[in-house]
Parts: sequence; structure tokens; C-alpha cells
Amino acid sequence: MQELSTLLSKFPSELPTISEVDVREEFVAPILNALGYSSFGPNLIIRERTIRYPFTYLGRKGKRGEIPLAGRPDYELQAGPNHRVVIECKSSDTVLSDDDIDQAYSYASHPEVKAVVYVLTNGHKTEVYHTFNSNPYEPVISLSFERIKFLPQSLSFLTPTEIIRAFPLPQTKIDVPLISGGDQSEYSALGWLQYDDAGMDLLGNQLPLHDLIGLKSDIADGSLKRNSDGRIEVKFETISRNSKFREFQKSLEWGSVKGVAHSPYLAEDSKNPTLIAGDYNAIIEAGESMVNPMDGSSFVNPINQMILQRFQANLTIQRKHAALCTTATNDYGLV
Repeated sequence: MQELSTLLSKFPSELPTISEVDVREEFVAPILNALGYSSFGPNLIIRERTIRYPFTYLGRKGKRGEIPLAGRPDYELQAGPNHRVVIECKSSDTVLSDDDIDQAYSYASHPEVKAVVYVLTNGHKTEVYHTFNSNPYEPVISLSFERIKFLPQSLSFLTPTEIIRAFPLPQTKIDVPLISGGDQSEYSALGWLQYDDAGMDLLGNQLPLHDLIGLKSDIADGSLKRNSDGRIEVKFETISRNSKFREFQKSLEWGSVKGVAHSPYLAEDSKNPTLIAGDYNAIIEAGESMVNPMDGSSFVNPINQMILQRFQANLTIQRKHAALCTTATNDYGLV
């Protein structure tokens, strides 16, 4: 950490007002170099790589061509061959918001990235998140500019060695049992899902979706197995018990649920369930007929919309092939 200490000793005692570019190049980049990352490897810095998001396309696909959605994380760090970290920067006068957290999370959880950690900083405040934390809006570490300057070891968690140590690779054998001490490496899924919380971000405004809370959907078909990374992957189709919401699901093709477990084994104890997280992205064209999930009425979608859904669910499993999803929390973003 000597190189980092020497670097930080040259920083001003207080951070001036600087642009996002300056936060990246004058504050973050030198620190990353001192921590052991570079464009030449073996621990790489990848700058502003374009990543594209998969979407379910609802409407007259091809009429005007695809509606592209892409992002460019400021920095991707590669610690060794298998671990990644995303860093997203803002100008020093930007107040870090939930929208900024969502942006950084969307980069970190992207299937082309799969970062274990993402960092959000405006220079004054640096917040660190674990991608698979049960609360995506709760930083595991929050550092001020002054703490970083006068306590360089506060950044030791970000060194390649520490990232690799803190996040051991999951089991890579896909035939490893899904339950600790069990003997099955794949289960079919039956049971039900219930919404315990739901909300929408509509152009920056946080709106609760009270009518979804308590709704149950039956799991009609599904599977639980390990993917090529060794993580437990959950896929199932849901059919709402509420007829109005069921019609809404059909209109939006919203019955499929896909997620990845945050732990190496599935839980059998409903008091200590396994956390599952996933997302669903959709594009809805203007002019498409839709169903209001609250009252069942039909309406015509007035504008082109992109729906970004992030969900979390608590799941327990019963060994005779039945999986019970006890709770689900959904965040919807309508852009």
C-alpha cells in the first residue's frame, strides 16, 4: 500500500468541485493504478466498454427497427481471470441517488460483466456494494474523501488479491447437489409466489404498487439447477390467481421468472430462505393493446416504453421436488 499512501499524500486536503471526467481521471484512475490495476494486465482496467441489454420485445418488431438499450460503465476491473468490479463515477457536486445505484447495479449484474462488487463515487463519497447483497440500496462500505486520503488502508478491500480472497469461486461442477448433504443436482419446481412488496420508479418518482402486495401466483412449470458458473439458476412459469393480473401477465408476457441464488445451496428452512435475484426487461411499442392489472380494463399504450424490472425472492425447497417461493420483492423502472 506504500504506492497508494504516497499518491494520496499529494491529494488536496479537501476535494474541490470537479467534473465527472475529472473524478474519473484525477481521483479514481490514479488510485486504481496504485492498487495494482492497469490496461496491460494481469489485473485489467477496462474503460467505458459498451454493453447491451436483452429485451423481450412486445409490439410490431421491425417496424422501425430494434430500440437499442446500452450502457457504458466507467471502469470494469478484472482481478485475475475470474473476478470483476464495476466503478461508476459522478461529478463531485452530484448527490448520489437510488437511480445512480440502479445504474451501477445494472452494469455489475449484466451477464457479460457479472461483477462481484460495484462502487459508486463522486469523490466526496465512495459507496461500495456487493452485487448479491440482500439489500441492493445498502452499501457495505461508505468512505469519505478525507478517510481515503488519510487512511489509505481503507481501500485495501479493492486490491486484486483481496477481491479474489473475499469472493471465492462457486462450485463449477454442475452435478453438485443443490441442497447441502443432498443427492439431487436438479429439481422440478412447484409451489407458489406471493408479492410482499412492490414499487415503481416512474421518471425518477418512486411509486408504491400497493395492489400487487399479497397477490399470489402458482408456479406452473420450472426447474432449479446449476448453470455453467456453478451458481444455482431458478426458472419457472407463473400463473396469477388474480384474473385481472393474469390478463396483465399475458399482455406483457410477464409469466416467466428467472433468477440466480445468492448462496451455494438451497435452503430447506423457511425461516432462513435462499435469496434469489433476477431481472426482466421489456419494450412496449405505442399503439399496443394492454390490460390494466388493477381493474382489468383495456387500454392502448400511448408511448414507446421500456420496462426494467428487478426482483428478489426468498425461496425454500422441499426435497420431493416441490419448491416454495415464499416472498418476492419487485422494483419496476418505467423509462
